[in-house]
Amino acid sequence: MAGIWASAAVGDDGAMVDTFCVLTTTPNALLATIHDRMPVLLGRKGAALWLDEAPTAQQARLDILRPCPTDWLQAWPVSALVNSPRNDAPACCAQAPLTPPPQGSLLGFDGR
Repeated sequence: MAGIWASAAVGDDGAMVDTFCVLTTTPNALLATIHDRMPVLLGRKGAALWLDEAPTAQQARLDILRPCPTDWLQAWPVSALVNSPRNDAPACCAQAPLTPPPQGSLLGFDGR
């Protein structure tokens, strides 16, 4: 994935804090059915280019900040286990049956 990293002094004591940001782009056809953006995924050549420090590579680096080919990815439904960071198990990646979420009432009003 393409990302940027920086270390900066913050606070009154000037403590150093490392920061990292994953760059996103518009989704490819597969991810567009799920979300309106996706991480910039780089192949081997793209990763080498992204890490190239030569100033001449700047425009080429900008050119690779686009959606990856759809055939690089697979998608399947997963359970609600993924909604909590406390859950870190293989079951989070297991394919779940595709069922619509239960319909709740609007603002607690059930129409009666």
